[in-house]
Amino acid sequence: MTSAYSSGGSAVLLAHNANNVSSTLYSSNQNSSRDNPGGATKFVVPTITNGKVYVGTSNFLSVYGLLAAAPQAAAPVFNPAGENFTGSVSVTIADSTSGASIFYTTNGSTPTTSSTRYTGAINVTASETIKAIASASGYLPSAVVSETYNLQTQSGGSTVNFGSGFGLAQSSMTFNGTAGLSGNVLQLTNGGTNLAGSAWFNSTVNIAQFTN
Repeated sequence: MTSAYSSGGSAVLLAHNANNVSSTLYSSNQNSSRDNPGGATKFVVPTITNGKVYVGTSNFLSVYGLLAAAPQAAAPVFNPAGENFTGSVSVTIADSTSGASIFYTTNGSTPTTSSTRYTGAINVTASETIKAIASASGYLPSAVVSETYNLQTQSGGSTVNFGSGFGLAQSSMTFNGTAGLSGNVLQLTNGGTNLAGSAWFNSTVNIAQFTN
């Protein structure tokens, strides 16, 4: 990635999962003090040969390869995993590599060891994607793990008065119509018998309380 050329910044070498390009396997920013390829320049692409990756920049020719002596830290684990939620959700992140520190972002960017360090549960109150890596002494940074949490809005409910003599314990409600029920019939039944008071309605009905 050479987008920092105009600002005089560094190039970034990225590796993605070929089966899911949104999954970042490696970024030179994860350990920039060791892996910085040099100043960004235009129209340069990495060259791969003999098990190495060669990257030419404005001031270096950087060569990347496997660091056989160092294993990779285990990927962080989110609890809960990405989900739809209402109100808020408390997200914890753990890692099985001894002594590992976890770093995360919530703005969609790839986390590095310069990102926010995880110190406790993250209280999520809006839709967001959390990405995290683990880093430990003697280990390569872990793969980036990403989970998305989507806030679901709730609409207010309505009170429905069924009239006297309608026993909730013996009653059920049947909606006849398409999704959303708009413009269809609301039919009340009790033991399979249609009840008086069934009515047409012209908008979606949300039932939050029964009264008798």
